[in-house]
Amino acid sequence: GKVLDVHDGDTVTIQDDTGYQYKVRLSSIDAPELKQKFGKESQKYLSDKLLNQEVDFSWDELDQHGRYIGKVNHKGQDVNLDMVKGGYGLSTLSKQKREAAITKMKITKSNQDLKIISKVKEMVT
Repeated sequence: GKVLDVHDGDTVTIQDDTGYQYKVRLSSIDAPELKQKFGKESQKYLSDKLLNQEVDFSWDELDQHGRYIGKVNHKGQDVNLDMVKGGYGLSTLSKQKREAAITKMKITKSNQDLKIISKVKEMVT
């Protein structure tokens, strides 16, 4: 479907080919709220990546707000993990699953990684 709106760093609206709109909360991540530190940066990062773009998504459940909780893929990339890798959200996966996902992404030690770690530490404290 096509991303019509990016509400914040972990919620988007996707419209499918029939015109049905899904409000999707990215699973396994927690991005800051818009009023929190880095909230607007997180939203902008996701918006720059997805707004008006075609994506695929799969969902497992609905939350208490009626949002679909699921995984979004854009051009073959896992957007949920990309948000964590970019430092714009925290993983809510178990430590073992998180380590496996990080290994799968093959994150290397670089200046970019140090920037990401610094951002995440600032968000947590």
